Amino acid sequence: MAFLPVPTYADPVVVDEKTGKSSFSPVWLDWFLKLSTGGLAGTVDHNATTNLQGGSPGSYYHLTAAEHAAIYLVNNGAVFGIAPGGSPFLYQNTATFNLDIIVTGGAGVTLTFSRANITFYALPATGMFMLSPGDYLNIVYVGVPTVTGVPR
Repeated sequence: MAFLPVPTYADPVVVDEKTGKSSFSPVWLDWFLKLSTGGLAGTVDHNATTNLQGGSPGSYYHLTAAEHAAIYLVNNGAVFGIAPGGSPFLYQNTATFNLDIIVTGGAGVTLTFSRANITFYALPATGMFMLSPGDYLNIVYVGVPTVTGVPR
């Protein structure tokens, strides 16, 4: 199948000689409409998507497994409280989306961040911190801080 050639022979905008009004060229409009349906000069079997996710009937995305896994999903779920279970409190984002963690109040609070629960990096004692799926926030405290999760 061949991709339809761009109609560079036609101006994208035409001017009506009687009214002087500009409008989109019908040649270009036709090309864009064909492009939006695949842009191919022939027909395509939609389910001929070997080695791609969604290649079976009823699936509507055509990505490799790695591309599908890399899609960033947004979660606008409700804000929720996190009750620290004792100091030190290690919190891991086990969700499939990013979480903002807000830490306020408390006494003697020390926060550290880790991507793999091996090396921890110091953070300010309070604030908002983003945790990607699998990230860790370690909270050491004397007086219990307020910890809030915000789905992203």
